[in-house]
Amino acid sequence: MSITPLTFTGVSTFSTDFQTILTRAVSIAQVPVTAMQNQITDIQSQKVLASGLSSAISDLGTSLGNLASLGKNSGIVANSSNSSVVTATATGTPSAASYTISNVTSIARAASETSLKGYAGQRYSVAYTPLTGDASTPDTQSLTFTAIDSLGNPQTKTVALAGGLTGLDGAGAASAINSALQATGNSALMGIVATADSGTGTIQFSGNAASTFTVGFGAVTGVDNTGGFASVQNTVKTSAAAAVSTTGTLELNVGGTRKTIVLAAGKNNLAGLTDAINSLNLGVTASVLNTGTGGTPNYLTLSANQTGLTTLTLVDDPTNTATTLLTATNQGANTVFQINGANVTKPGTVVADVVPGLSFSFNGTTTGTQTVGISLSTDKSQLSSALSDLVAKYNVVSGQVNSQIGSGAGLLIGNPMINQARQALFSVMNSSGSGSSVQSLTDLGIELSNSGVMSLNSATLNALSNTQVGDAFKFLGDTVAGPAATQTRLAQFSDPTTGLIKAQEDQWDVADKRITNQVSALTDRINAMQTTLQSKLQIADSLLASLTSQQSILTSSISSLNLASGYTAKANA
Repeated sequence: MSITPLTFTGVSTFSTDFQTILTRAVSIAQVPVTAMQNQITDIQSQKVLASGLSSAISDLGTSLGNLASLGKNSGIVANSSNSSVVTATATGTPSAASYTISNVTSIARAASETSLKGYAGQRYSVAYTPLTGDASTPDTQSLTFTAIDSLGNPQTKTVALAGGLTGLDGAGAASAINSALQATGNSALMGIVATADSGTGTIQFSGNAASTFTVGFGAVTGVDNTGGFASVQNTVKTSAAAAVSTTGTLELNVGGTRKTIVLAAGKNNLAGLTDAINSLNLGVTASVLNTGTGGTPNYLTLSANQTGLTTLTLVDDPTNTATTLLTATNQGANTVFQINGANVTKPGTVVADVVPGLSFSFNGTTTGTQTVGISLSTDKSQLSSALSDLVAKYNVVSGQVNSQIGSGAGLLIGNPMINQARQALFSVMNSSGSGSSVQSLTDLGIELSNSGVMSLNSATLNALSNTQVGDAFKFLGDTVAGPAATQTRLAQFSDPTTGLIKAQEDQWDVADKRITNQVSALTDRINAMQTTLQSKLQIADSLLASLTSQQSILTSSISSLNLASGYTAKANA
């Protein structure tokens, strides 16, 4: 709540003075409010600084964790002699070694089968008699198409066919219908296609498998109606999708798990079967393959959600005819290969459980006696990259900590967590090992300036011997005495739930709420005081105005008396 200054309106000559008194009283009363509002502003600023420090400390902890991981796997990287067949990644702590991959005869793929036959979408045929030519009274027939779009909304288009001078046969009528529906630009109506059959004298209307449509036929009033869709005038034809099951009962087999599917009334079609299969959650996805538009064959496709050799079948009327509905050309496949002569079969293209700490990703097969070499070796460049990241993350934390110390310190000056964070930084730099040629970060080229800025001396790092590089990884991987030992200590600051910084932020939130409530209460009292004081001043102003008026009357009376007394004295003389 804020304080709204009141304007004093008076009638006495002291009105301006009263306004000054009112304004002055409110200003004095606002002094503690302003002080508390400044405290709230400081708290918000402190929270921003603390949040930035928490994020920076978290990043430094992550960098130390990366150093530890690098140390544990000794900077081992995996290289492949033919990445088009297989690549490898060191994921744990493998030792320097080499492996030979051969006889990659199969790459894992998901099972995927298609229905053996196609199913018509919604369609039906009606007789059509050509509209004859007639210049004076052209033969005309109207057709109204209604299709349900993907949102479930009906879309309607009326098409008028006229015989004209030359007449209109089945092919011409079908062409005119298709042109009119395509011109709508509506996908639901565009999915309906008219096809003329010259041999039977019919026109067939068909639609996409996923939609329904109706066609209403009727004569146009006032013209010659000879020909056209005479047999079905003034009626509505509703399409129906082709049935997928003779009985409505099917059996799906996925990897040996069999499920019976019973299609409800009106669901014995591709759309209904697709929904039923997907609702089983058996690890396969069913969909409709549309090979074209307007009733051309539609196929059911089933695809396993995971790679690997499996069983994928669909049988109609399983207890009687047991008719197979799917192809059996792609029942999935495993990745099959040899490593150092040992046979391996896995269901996925990524194999991470053959060599501890090493993951293989297969991309292709080998031919003949072709082999792929996988070599594991130490990559010294990883050491430089990880140390450079440590330097960058350390300096961010150090900069924020140092900005809260000394004569130019910020709002966190004197806060215990600043001193504790500073001590944690010292621990990073002072970490040491024993019994090796690398016992500190200094041995790796890490230097610290007098102002607390960390840097990496690349010359020192590059001068390390192979033995020293090996010791460097051991030192970095030591979570007890190495620099990574400080990671746990840093987490005590940055943990979003139990961290020291989070605890401090919670205290600030409590103080913020308490002070905000105090400001609100004091503001209410000041507003009440201001209103009361204004009322009292209004009363005083009215009294002064009245007294001023009485004074004017008395002054005038005295002046009149004095004047009368002077006249009397002169007369007596």
